[in-house]
Amino acid sequence: MDASSQSLESEAELAELRRRAYGPDADIADDDVAQRRLIELEDAARPASSSQRALPAGLDRSDLDAVFAGVPSEQPADARFGLSPDAEATPVGVPSPGADDGVVVGDVADTQGAPWWRRNARWVAAGIAVLLVIGISATVTSLMAPRANYSMAPVATSDEDRAAFMRRSEGFQPMFDLESLQRYETYNGLTAWSAASDERGRCLVLEMEPYGVWGMSCTPAPLNPVIDLMLEGIPSEIAANLPSGSVVRFMLNGDRVDVWVAGGATKA
Repeated sequence: MDASSQSLESEAELAELRRRAYGPDADIADDDVAQRRLIELEDAARPASSSQRALPAGLDRSDLDAVFAGVPSEQPADARFGLSPDAEATPVGVPSPGADDGVVVGDVADTQGAPWWRRNARWVAAGIAVLLVIGISATVTSLMAPRANYSMAPVATSDEDRAAFMRRSEGFQPMFDLESLQRYETYNGLTAWSAASDERGRCLVLEMEPYGVWGMSCTPAPLNPVIDLMLEGIPSEIAANLPSGSVVRFMLNGDRVDVWVAGGATKA
């Protein structure tokens, strides 16, 4: 085999070893023989050292030898890569046995030769971990929140319905935006209404015929208006089938009104 053929084969072998060492699917860390061969081929591919280059005119190499007498020549390739010719090679990316300073052989290759998605893998993993924690926390919070006993859905509300409500709640007329009034289903005779107010934000109103408005609560966004009713002293229609001492909570939650019942002894 002539020299040119050997050179082409060496270049092809070097390209393949570099792909295994620095490419996206690097696997040379587990192949000690391939690591040593890569070092050998990269050393051979480097330009001649400064000691072998032509000297300027008028300067003899013996003059340089006298000046640099006793200075050791360039370190062998094994020493430059932290390897001893008589010692087992340490795979790339694996801590050297007995190292006290925490240095990992192959850090330079990891930070300079590896693609950006490998160099930033730790940051990507940390970001994913943070998102997982946030998602799990939100899920746990949602599962721990008490479920409503009943939800009052919105019902069709005409202009006549809104006008009639405003007449029944005459004292609140300046507060509500007429077009925002929305009626909901009834719960034990109580009808819920929601409305927008420039002064107070979102409002929740409970009314009961023939008593009129029974409760009202307004809160600025993003808080939800809440009305708590103690069963003592309220009409029997509302307290029907509920334990004595119970509290009924109504909360405007998005497009519905949620109802919770809590407290009180078991009704006989």
